[in-house]
This record gives sequence, C-alpha cells and structure tokens, in this order.
Amino acid sequence: MRPQALARTIVRLASHLVPAWRRDEWRREWNAELDQQTRERPDAAVARSVGSIADATTMRTQAMYLDLWWGDLRFAWRNAAKRPAFTFLVVSTLALGIGAVSAVFALVDGVLLRPLPYPDPSRVVFVWQTLPKANAFELDATPFDYTAWHRARSFEALALISTGSVTLTGSAEPERVRGARCQAV
Repeated sequence: MRPQALARTIVRLASHLVPAWRRDEWRREWNAELDQQTRERPDAAVARSVGSIADATTMRTQAMYLDLWWGDLRFAWRNAAKRPAFTFLVVSTLALGIGAVSAVFALVDGVLLRPLPYPDPSRVVFVWQTLPKANAFELDATPFDYTAWHRARSFEALALISTGSVTLTGSAEPERVRGARCQAV
C-alpha cells in the first residue's frame, strides 16, 4: 500500500472516534493537512496521520463532556419545571443578590476605587475655622478668611463652600433640602 493511501486509511479509521456531528468537517481538515504534507514531504504523511488518532480521541472526550453537560442542563430544566414556586424563589433570590452586589460594587467603585477627578488628590484639604476659647470647632470660614488665605499664598488654589438650605422645585411640590454651593476664589 502506498504511504498516502495508508495515511488516508488511518485518518478514515480515526474519524469513527469523532462525534458524528463533527466528522465530515474533521475529515476535510485532516485530508487537507495530508495533502499539504504529501506536497512538502511525501514520506511524512503516515507519521502525521498517526496524530489524527490523538486528535480524534480528544474530540471524543470533549464531546462526551458536552453531552454530560447537556444532560445535566435538561435534568435541571425538568426539575425547575416540576417545582415552579421553588424555581421562582431561587431565581428571585439570585436576582436580588446579584442586584445588591452590583449596586454595592458601583458605589464602592465610584467612591473608593476610582481616583478623584482632579490632579494630585492627596494634596486636597478641607479647612475650617476654629475658636477654641469659645469651644467652637469646624465653623465655616468667612469669605474674608478665604481672601486672606489666597493673598497669603498658603494654598495653590482655593474654593469657597457654603452650606445651607435650598428649595428644590420641579414637577412635584417644592421641597426644602440641604445643599452646598462651591465657588472658586
């Protein structure tokens, strides 16, 4: 028997290990591989065709795991259909858990993980006015204090923040809310 014919026979026999739904494509690929090998080195076709046995065995193992997975999926689907209340409870619990974890991660990501939207955030400070003799701490500084700090060049840049109540209007009833106003000095 010629080496090319022997190589094709080995591939044809090995193809019986491949699942039927992949067999034709697998044979085409291996025959193209053998055609390439016989053009380059006719004596290496038989040695290369032996590799088709290992490839076919691997494909069979993968197909076996896929069949097992599909069987498990069908079993799970049948059991879920038999107990709709339990299925609803499990799906709802999973949905709430995934939603809660997503919300917490979005909050942590936005507050803790992402850098602040300005350069060198480690140099940002918040300054209050204190009057220790009057036992008053964390008082809002006045605009005059900010102006004095700006003139003294104690800080590279300053912004004045004033807090208070504001009226929120829109499509519903007006509502009084606490807010803050920021103004660069």
